[in-house]
Amino acid sequence: MHRYGATCTRAAVVELLEYYYLSSLLFEVLYLITGILLYY
Repeated sequence: MHRYGATCTRAAVVELLEYYYLSSLLFEVLYLITGILLYY
């Protein structure tokens, strides 16, 4: 039970990290596109 809980928590943390990574990546792309549009 304890091992399962630890695995579940770890999976949730990994999922959260993936979400933050994808979000930051998306904002990075949007920032880049906005910069290009403003530059040209």
